[in-house]
Amino acid sequence: MTEASTTINEDYSTGVPRRHHSLYLEDGTFVMQVENAIFNVHRFFFGQIFHRPQRHA
Repeated sequence: MTEASTTINEDYSTGVPRRHHSLYLEDGTFVMQVENAIFNVHRFFFGQIFHRPQRHA
C-alpha cells in the first residue's frame, strides 16, 4: 500500500459528506453535519459544552 492511499483527507469543505476522521464514534448517540463532515459523538459530552454554569460578576 502506498502512503498516498493511507492519507486521511481532513478537508471537509469540499466533496461529498463523509464521516469525520476522528470524531465519528461507532457508539455515538448524537449525529450532526457541518459542511461535509459528519460527526457522531456521545450526547452527554455535547450537552456538557452548553450546560456549564455561568459565572456572575
